[in-house]
Amino acid sequence: MKYIKKCFLLIVAIFTSVACLLCIACCIEAGKNMDLQEGKVLVLAFYLLIAVGFGLISFICFKSLFQKQKVQQVHKQSRTLPGKHQAGLPLAQDAYCMILMEDDCFKISGSGNEFELKKAKMTELTVKTDAEIQRQYVSSIGGAVAGGMIFGPLGAIVGGRAKEKKTTLVTHYLIFTYRSNDEVNYISFEIYRGYLSKAQKWCKEFHNRMAGNSNSSIEL
Repeated sequence: MKYIKKCFLLIVAIFTSVACLLCIACCIEAGKNMDLQEGKVLVLAFYLLIAVGFGLISFICFKSLFQKQKVQQVHKQSRTLPGKHQAGLPLAQDAYCMILMEDDCFKISGSGNEFELKKAKMTELTVKTDAEIQRQYVSSIGGAVAGGMIFGPLGAIVGGRAKEKKTTLVTHYLIFTYRSNDEVNYISFEIYRGYLSKAQKWCKEFHNRMAGNSNSSIEL
C-alpha cells in the first residue's frame, strides 16, 4: 500500500510539473502575441494562475516524497548498530556484523549470514565494559571454568586478557542473553566507538519492555 501511494505521489508530481511548464510556456507565447490594450490581460492571468497552482501541487508532492524517505532513513539508522562479533554465533571472532532492531526481534547479519533472535526468548540485554567482565572473571571460583559461565564464552575471552591488557582504553560489549531448549545462551558484540549511547538506549528500551510485561500472567 505504501508503494502504491509513493507511485501515485510521484506520478502526480511529474504530471503537475509538466503542466506547470506548459502553462508558463503558454503565458510567454500569449504575452508575445497579445495586445495588452485590448483587455486580454485576464487570459494571461488565468494561465499564470494555473501555472502557480500546478507548481504548488508539484512542490507539495515532491516535498512529501523526500520527507518520508528522509524519515525512513533516520528511523532505520536509529534501529541499526554495527559491532564486532565475539561469541555466540557461528561466526569468526571480530567478524563485522550489522544488528537491526525490529519490534519483535533482533536481526543480525554478518559474513554473508543472517540470524534472527526473538525478543520473547531474551531475558537480558546489557552493555558491559571489559573491566567489569574481568572483575567478575577474576573474582569467580574456578577461574576460566567459572569465567565461561559469565556471559558465555565472552567471560573467558575477555577475562583471560586481565593480565595481558596494558592500555587504559575501555572496550564496551553488547550482550544478548536468551533461553533456548531450557538453556541460557549468550551472543556478544564489541561495540564500535560512537555507538555506545545507541546500545545503551537499546538496553533501556528492552528493560522498559520487560517491565511492561512483568505483570502478565504466568501459566504454572
